[in-house]
Amino acid sequence: MVDSRPRRAAARAAAKHISEQMSLITKRKREAEKPKTTATRKAVKPKIEVVKPPKKKLKQQKVSYEVFVIGDGLEVDVTLPKGLEADDDQAHLNPWRIETLSGIEVNSISAGAVHALLVSTDKQLYSWGINDDCAVGHNWSPKLENPENDDNNFVVKTSTGIVSAFKNVQGEIIEDVEIVQACAGDQHSIALDSHGRVFTWGTYKDASGKLIYSDGVEKQPWPQQVVELEGKEIVQVVAGKSFDLSLDSDGHVFEWGFSLETTGADKLIPRPIFGFDGKVKAIFAGFDTRWAITEQDHVFVWGLVSSGQGALTDDERKDSGSGVSRDHLSAPCFVSSLSGKGLKKISTGSRHSLALDESNNLWTWGMNELGQIGLPENKDSRGHKFAPEIHAQFQGNVLDIVTGEQHSVVIKIDGSVWGFGSCSGYQLGYLPDNQGDRLWEVFNPVRLFSNSTAHLNWTAYALAADSAFTLIAMKDIQ
Repeated sequence: MVDSRPRRAAARAAAKHISEQMSLITKRKREAEKPKTTATRKAVKPKIEVVKPPKKKLKQQKVSYEVFVIGDGLEVDVTLPKGLEADDDQAHLNPWRIETLSGIEVNSISAGAVHALLVSTDKQLYSWGINDDCAVGHNWSPKLENPENDDNNFVVKTSTGIVSAFKNVQGEIIEDVEIVQACAGDQHSIALDSHGRVFTWGTYKDASGKLIYSDGVEKQPWPQQVVELEGKEIVQVVAGKSFDLSLDSDGHVFEWGFSLETTGADKLIPRPIFGFDGKVKAIFAGFDTRWAITEQDHVFVWGLVSSGQGALTDDERKDSGSGVSRDHLSAPCFVSSLSGKGLKKISTGSRHSLALDESNNLWTWGMNELGQIGLPENKDSRGHKFAPEIHAQFQGNVLDIVTGEQHSVVIKIDGSVWGFGSCSGYQLGYLPDNQGDRLWEVFNPVRLFSNSTAHLNWTAYALAADSAFTLIAMKDIQ
């Protein structure tokens, strides 16, 4: 008999395997039939696109630059009204535009007796005017080639040009000179370049009336470096009527030239000036008066002080030995009335002075017989020496100041131009009185350019003046 147990065991194992497979299939089928769940996802905020407005194209500002002259004596490169001469009242109803300087931005401007200097913002030096004493510094021409020459072969009436022939101490032409300052004396000029070198040209007149540039030389036609100042780091130069001052980086002051009392070629050699109580930070000069301000804000004056232009008290003017009141000081004298006032500019005419302080106030002092310090005319106006005081009309609103020999001009911060003093040479323009007659003296400040509607809204930013004319640099922003 055959044993069947192995077969039954194999059948049971096969049935068990089939059962397990069926259970697995059923389980998978049920899982497949269950609804699928979506995994929770973090909400994402929709991206909002910010639409920026299109950039506006900035309108490029157009700036126009012009230089105007008011008065007599510098009718160079200007067009007078048709049919009128320079001494006709109607020719002075409007300022004269100097055509050759149109478009030039001015850094500084200075006026001599009959010539002028202009330093542009790109450090070029321009000059023009009457050149019989070689103060213009360019445009030499042989006499036979130009009938307007004087005996020294220089064009008398010289148009605007760039001064470029600067000579070093060896007499060689220096290339690419950059001028940072320039000042005009009566018959000479002085300039300072970016390397601290000082140049002079023209001529100086001593107290006897003799013209001298240096020992044996009457007139110097081209800018010549001052030998005695070579190697010193000069930071400022100024010019008076017939003298110069310079200031170095150590606060030392040097002077050369003539006062109204001195003669001799030796006076044209720069010499140090002593007598200050500290380091000098600024120097100024006008007519025959010299000024210095120290870092302690102490003000010193020397030179001509006879008409109150030196702002000295009676005691300060007295000689310490004799007690005699002095009209001309040979050494610096401390000025108590101006020290500690924060002055940043001083300008002096023949008998009066102005100053501008750090708060933009105008200070005036000296004589007022022609209205040159802007005080009303009264019994005290003539022959009286006024002490320094802030002008009531110009408190905290002044940008720049200048004095001519007997007149004054002020630029306000708003760009308007105001003048007072002598108008004998039309240096304040043509100003009629109530009867229509020409004014020769202006005691109350008047606004210049008031007749020039084309330029009334222009902004003035630089000034210069001498005895019979005023120079004004203006700009118009459109």
